[in-house]
Amino acid sequence: MKPERIYLVGFMGVGKTTTGALLARRLGWSFVDLDDEIRKQEKMSIRELFRIKGETYFRRLEGQVLRDISRKASLVIATGGGTFAIEENILYMQRTGVAIRLRCSLKQVLSRCRESQERPLLDDTESIQALMDRREPFYRRAPVQMETDDVSPGETVEKILIALSVR
Repeated sequence: MKPERIYLVGFMGVGKTTTGALLARRLGWSFVDLDDEIRKQEKMSIRELFRIKGETYFRRLEGQVLRDISRKASLVIATGGGTFAIEENILYMQRTGVAIRLRCSLKQVLSRCRESQERPLLDDTESIQALMDRREPFYRRAPVQMETDDVSPGETVEKILIALSVR
């Protein structure tokens, strides 16, 4: 059975935005990047939001924007790296669609995020690994798990379509 909404969850740099845009195109659905929506609404970068208003403010806003944008159906949403680490968001996504966790190695995350000035929680390898470890129990709760190491976004989309039986 095809869900009404697909939420791509997982750590930063795993390919949620790239995969999400391709998946939405393949399904003929709309695509929304949650972080982009927050940037538009707040008129500042995620990094600035964290610095100026704090993580607590950001997480509250993130949950509200998630609910606002997911009111329509036939939607693929790329969530932020921490969105699925909040119980209220997990329960909401489980009720309104299917969460698909994208996963890759720390080495791959570092490689993909190295150039980004936008990532607010990227400090050093040790702190990134600690954050990945803290979020892992939450990410494991997604009913569909996909590895993205050494797999193209197109191949990931094919695997998602097979997992959801919507090819």
